[in-house]
Amino acid sequence: MSGTAHGLPTFTENDKFDRLNWITFKNLIIVAAEVCRAMGYLDGSIRDPTTIIQSPDPPDSTSTITKPKQTQLEATPWDFDEPSTGEWTTRNA
Repeated sequence: MSGTAHGLPTFTENDKFDRLNWITFKNLIIVAAEVCRAMGYLDGSIRDPTTIIQSPDPPDSTSTITKPKQTQLEATPWDFDEPSTGEWTTRNA
């Protein structure tokens, strides 16, 4: 990683993925995600707000609960656990 552009980490030509450097590239991506406080999107701890989740004790085996969509007027921080649907879609890209 050589530096940042607009606050985001950038990679040198030697750091870019070339099919032979997976371990190095993966570690650089993890560091970049941690620097940007976006690791939750990679490890799955920040979930899609429209995901259908199983009820802990469903009355029958087909019961599900849809997590309510969140409406927000202001942008949330990258590491916010419950971003709006639009924010999650953009950040999880």
